[in-house]
Amino acid sequence: MLRPDTGPYGGTMKLSNGIWITLGTLTTASLLGIGLTTPILDTMRPDPDQFLGWAREVEPPLMNTPQSADEHVQTLLPTLFVEEPEARKAAIEALQVAFAYGGEDEISAETREEAAGALIEAYAETDAETTEGLAERKRVLDMLITQIGGETARAFTAQIVASASEPGVRGAALAALADKNSFRDTTVDALALEAMKDAAVPDAVRPKLLRRIKGRKAEKELIELLEKDLDDAGLRQTAVEIQNLHKPELLGAVISRLDQRGLLANPKTMPWFSRKLLSEHIRSVDEPGLVKALKVVWMRPSLTKGTFSAAQARLESADPAIRRMIARLVPDAVKYEGIDAEAGAQMLSARLLIEQDPAVKGQIEGSLGEVRKALEAPSAAPAAIPVE
Repeated sequence: MLRPDTGPYGGTMKLSNGIWITLGTLTTASLLGIGLTTPILDTMRPDPDQFLGWAREVEPPLMNTPQSADEHVQTLLPTLFVEEPEARKAAIEALQVAFAYGGEDEISAETREEAAGALIEAYAETDAETTEGLAERKRVLDMLITQIGGETARAFTAQIVASASEPGVRGAALAALADKNSFRDTTVDALALEAMKDAAVPDAVRPKLLRRIKGRKAEKELIELLEKDLDDAGLRQTAVEIQNLHKPELLGAVISRLDQRGLLANPKTMPWFSRKLLSEHIRSVDEPGLVKALKVVWMRPSLTKGTFSAAQARLESADPAIRRMIARLVPDAVKYEGIDAEAGAQMLSARLLIEQDPAVKGQIEGSLGEVRKALEAPSAAPAAIPVE
């Protein structure tokens, strides 16, 4: 669905959920002041004298031509070949938005192939020896793999993965292939699995790529990867991908390895944890494993929201260290709505009556005091309604 342009720079395309792109106004006056006045261009490399408004600082005439999604993309393609790096970056960003928010008008396969060809041509003109050129190549690869797809993008990606001489470029291609929005292709996937063995590929890319390509069949390789000498980022990503297999029985090995590497000592070094998996793990793990699991919750208190009911069920443990840890979690569970404050106070009070260990009793009393303060704290008064 389209509407006439209300601005001076050409057609306007409806994207989705009320989002509109007006050619010439997107990303700082559309590509840094370069105005295109023809909605469809027949060539990727137009003659600068052929189109009014191609030169900088030339104000294009008013146009009220509605554009389809295909026309909008085709209009943007020539801007990939401007000289200024920042303008090319803006051109790629504009294309990314156009593909991401295509709205009701889907971009045709023909236009996708045309866009892929233009991006590859622009890629070939960049200088991989410069920081800007390498960054531009990475942006192009990411767009080809995660947004455009099609035969041209697949063939080019296969070539890059198989033979790219710049490690950063190959790593960028593999990272894009690991993205949930990347295309799937048997040939490219096989090449990617082989290429990820290269020592130059970042450790964090390997586990994500494995699970993206192999799914649940990646379990054995991910567990093996967990024990390898990865950097911290790689180990954290491996922990995340193992959790994405949705098997609580694997969480014990993950937590033990992270603890061994010292990555549970600080919430900033910890990876993401699934509340659901951690809760199931806490319910069934043996006591040595339970201590480590409760340490995870203690270091990241927000996890009490989804795990405290499982921890509460283990309060009868014969190990006083476990009982003490669970009692210590109650104020956090109240704060993060893992348990109601009144229920938390009742639970601690009941346990205090039968607890024999002095250290555990001391912790219960301390936690009970914190929870009672939460109960006694006055509720925040509603904001006063201003009177006219």
